[in-house]
Amino acid sequence: MTTISLVIAVISTIISIIGTLGTFMYWQYQKLDSDIKNVANSLDGWTKHLTAIQAEQSKRIDKMHERTDQVYNLILDMLKKGK
Repeated sequence: MTTISLVIAVISTIISIIGTLGTFMYWQYQKLDSDIKNVANSLDGWTKHLTAIQAEQSKRIDKMHERTDQVYNLILDMLKKGK
């Protein structure tokens, strides 16, 4: 083999390796991107669910505060009347 053919063989091998690695890296990037989007979409569902749960809990707490205020006012009225 001549030196030129050896150089061409080495260069073509390097180009093939770079092309293969580039293709693999591009495929991995696309797969990772789609996986991240899927996770983000599933987290959106959980966010909505947790927000709904927090809203329900907030309503229950507000009702509890109203009842506590009513009991407090009732006790104050009884104390004012001297009972």
